[in-house]
Amino acid sequence: MPYEDIDVIAVAVAAGVAVAVAALSLFKKLLTPAATAVAAVILVAATVFTGYAGLALYAGAFLMSGILSFVGRKTRAEREAGIHKRTGTRGVVQVICNGLPALIFSAVWFSTGISSFYTAFVASLAAGFADSAASDMGILSRCTARSILTFRPVKRGLSGGVTPLGTLSAFLGAIFVAAVALPFGNGYGIVSFAVAFAAAFAGTLADSVLGASLQALYRCNECGELTEKEIHCGSPATLVRGARFMDNDLVNLISLLFAGAFAAAIAL
Repeated sequence: MPYEDIDVIAVAVAAGVAVAVAALSLFKKLLTPAATAVAAVILVAATVFTGYAGLALYAGAFLMSGILSFVGRKTRAEREAGIHKRTGTRGVVQVICNGLPALIFSAVWFSTGISSFYTAFVASLAAGFADSAASDMGILSRCTARSILTFRPVKRGLSGGVTPLGTLSAFLGAIFVAAVALPFGNGYGIVSFAVAFAAAFAGTLADSVLGASLQALYRCNECGELTEKEIHCGSPATLVRGARFMDNDLVNLISLLFAGAFAAAIAL
């Protein structure tokens, strides 16, 4: 069983990597101090559960997300400013919603040894990175963004809107993380890779569907713009779609849990 063989050396290496990643995160202002601490705990815990695989997948996805966040950073910041509820440096809630689902699946695999939950762990992480890549690249697209449900044009950056560049980024992001897991074994082979990739991409589509339907969308009473912010132009905005409690962080959490559960179901 997996819990019989915790790789102490891998955990020690993960602790060292966590310190290095934390320093980089704080220096580049990728995460708040509290979020950095939570991310470090998740990284080490994932390594306890899955060995070097957890270290490679979490660290690899985080570093690649950090790199992508610097592509067109000024343009992205300008386009996100009036739309997204949280922008710039990521906080604790964002880290938990994006990192916890995969950790849960890895813990279940660690406890039970059921290989389908290891595939779910990979799929959930792949979905998180794919969604991040889609968001970061999609908002920079020169093509018109369209609602995944109605195909009507929407403002770039609004949840539920998709572009060719964003979709391609999600596709490649899912492949990247699913492929990183291949060298580490744990019963994960080509078939598992295909399942993890398919479930991860399905998770990004689910994220967009939720974003276009249940996620809160507001209209500013001052400028008339659609936004995901409750306060816009200094005054409360009017809810025009979705539920107030359903923000982007909750949508991410649900879609990553879905990606992992979907992968586990297929693998079983």
